[in-house]
Amino acid sequence: MEANNVRYVSASVIICEIVHGQFYDLLEILKIEPMPECNYIFLGNYMSIGFYSAETFELLLALKVKYHQCLTILQGNHESRNRTMEMGCMMSLSKSTAIPIIGNISLMYLTI
Repeated sequence: MEANNVRYVSASVIICEIVHGQFYDLLEILKIEPMPECNYIFLGNYMSIGFYSAETFELLLALKVKYHQCLTILQGNHESRNRTMEMGCMMSLSKSTAIPIIGNISLMYLTI
């Protein structure tokens, strides 16, 4: 799947600024309007100080696979390799997933 620099999103749209690993808050946001009836734009910073950074990131990736037409995920400054190492997110990811994605977070954003 190829991603363009410009993405046109039709109404209705919910724009989410910063999630910061708040998994249960993300679940509440997603209850506002279900996909695919509503488009979502996430502006970055999914992984950070929140206790559930890995789960938050993994849920967004799974939703992107299922609802790729109505979910836009932008890369924030917290999704860089250096920033995730600083925040301890890599350890959280390595413990929570069977897929070896350590070190590939930046690469994932280039492909979604």
